[in-house]
Amino acid sequence: MEGEKKRIGHEDVTFYYSREQRLARAPEKVQLLHSGAFACRPGLFRSLVATKSMAFLLLAILMLSTTALVMSYLLNRESNQNLLGNVFTVEAFRFQGATYVALKKQAITKDAYSGPLEVAVSPYLKESEMQQFPIEIQKLVIGLQQSEEYRFSVPFEAEKLVMLFKCKDEMLKFTIPVK
Repeated sequence: MEGEKKRIGHEDVTFYYSREQRLARAPEKVQLLHSGAFACRPGLFRSLVATKSMAFLLLAILMLSTTALVMSYLLNRESNQNLLGNVFTVEAFRFQGATYVALKKQAITKDAYSGPLEVAVSPYLKESEMQQFPIEIQKLVIGLQQSEEYRFSVPFEAEKLVMLFKCKDEMLKFTIPVK
């Protein structure tokens, strides 16, 4: 075996196996790394779907996110309605045995309605035998502020409430669950 002689410090050292010989026997990827021709690194998407299980996981996450967005859009549609330039959001909840209604108003135009608002609240009675059912009427005044919140209690308990809003000649109807 013939070696390559080099002087290191005060001693003569013989190298029997040179770097070039080692690289000649190395795999192709090692030779490419040594030559400086680096392969392109995979992008973000390619690293997210590198294996079948990672691709399936990404698909599942995307489907769950899409489902959550669609459901939140569809579920909030009924509780957000527009009336004369104001968007009303209504929630009903129980607290210490009483049913409360929270009404939020957000003005979306500069000339949004301000003035009296009548709110009629009744329990949701589907095909009920009752001829008379309780109706609670609240008279509120909508101000000029951009957003306002009103809360009031109703004297009955129900799983769902039907609400009618009336101002000027316009009316809105909400059917909301009591949480």
